[in-house]
Amino acid sequence: MKYAILPVLLVAALAMGQTWVVEQVDSTAASGSPVELVKAADGKLWAGYGTKSGAARVACLTDSGWRFTDVCARAALPSTHFRPFFAASPHGELCLACYDSTAGNNRLYRMVGDSWFSQISPFNDSFPTNTVAYDTSGRLYTLLDSGGADFFVASETDTGWTCDWVVSLPVRFYNDGPVGYLATAVDGSPWFFGFCGYNEGPPLQFYATVLFHFTGDSWVRAWHVYSSSLTPMPLALTRHGNGVGNLTGYYYGGLVHYDSLESIGWATAPTAGLAYSSDDTPLAAWTTASFPVFAFRTDRWRTESIPGPAGSNGIDIEVGDDSQVVIVYSTRDSGVWCARGKDVVGVKESPKPQALGHKLEPTVVSGALWLAPSTSTSSGTGCLLDISGRKVLDLHVGANDVSRLAPGVYFVREAQAQAQAIRKVVIPR
Repeated sequence: MKYAILPVLLVAALAMGQTWVVEQVDSTAASGSPVELVKAADGKLWAGYGTKSGAARVACLTDSGWRFTDVCARAALPSTHFRPFFAASPHGELCLACYDSTAGNNRLYRMVGDSWFSQISPFNDSFPTNTVAYDTSGRLYTLLDSGGADFFVASETDTGWTCDWVVSLPVRFYNDGPVGYLATAVDGSPWFFGFCGYNEGPPLQFYATVLFHFTGDSWVRAWHVYSSSLTPMPLALTRHGNGVGNLTGYYYGGLVHYDSLESIGWATAPTAGLAYSSDDTPLAAWTTASFPVFAFRTDRWRTESIPGPAGSNGIDIEVGDDSQVVIVYSTRDSGVWCARGKDVVGVKESPKPQALGHKLEPTVVSGALWLAPSTSTSSGTGCLLDISGRKVLDLHVGANDVSRLAPGVYFVREAQAQAQAIRKVVIPR
């Protein structure tokens, strides 16, 4: 195994009191690679993603930095639409599923103790989606489909693998999907979330979204939605209570919903992460064109931008043993990054968020905004973002005229050698 102690590139305090520590995990990660983050039975956090060399890599967050292991030298990871491809057993095992380009078959890479071994994915003659999940007993599940939209769930038993049909989605000239997600609830039962967009002939286009729950010895439909409008597209599943929570988003426009009902925000791509705190507070993360976003819900949804480079494709969120948020995400050209929240609101052990001990006061600017020279780069340039993350002004060292901007709250992003510092400013009337 390889060890790396990466420098912390950013420590920034946000308006609601929490502090985000943002660091680059792996600069050699493939641009826009799918990313999964799981918490092992011992509490350690592991990330799975692809590298520029084509390897499937796992990275473990330790006290001394990130520890890397390449489990497959030439791998094709599932798209972010099939999740999760990386899972942790309550008994200490890890499993990453991918296509081995060298061997020419789909494989499950499993870690027992500190050693990784591989096996050919069951039912390899079917079209596997390489989606894996463990139940509370440690049984491994994987998702298969027929190459169309007939979905099956395979489970590992003491005597081998068994396979059960779940659902057939409409596939008449389908053009979006099919998409399949697999998760297990805290009670150990597996859940399946499927989506498919299809045409009945121009100009009619329909979407089918289904949620199934395995109970007793059969699959029971929780809901099934057909629509000719922008039916939600599934983004993430997670274990929660006696059921499963999910994030969905409209296929066009990027509007993110929770349980298909509550509007949270806007994402640049149909990828997001969902987790729960110890008191069942839902926590979400997604990316915009300018920065990642963290959201949590108590009485209502609250969102905060996270200082760091913009994400692309893969993003996932977990809660560490210290009850703090960890977000790992992929970027377009700078590898995989990690944002760790300190004193994050809504993620305490208490059932309700406590009063904040301090609040970062914004800088009030009228007329000119000064940008100091950076100590690590000669340019020291940056930009001014509005509340939605849209760039409204390029900044340079010295005084910058902001008198013509509309009054409001803005964020200054200062470009430094490998870090980006963000501070909040208010331009009054």
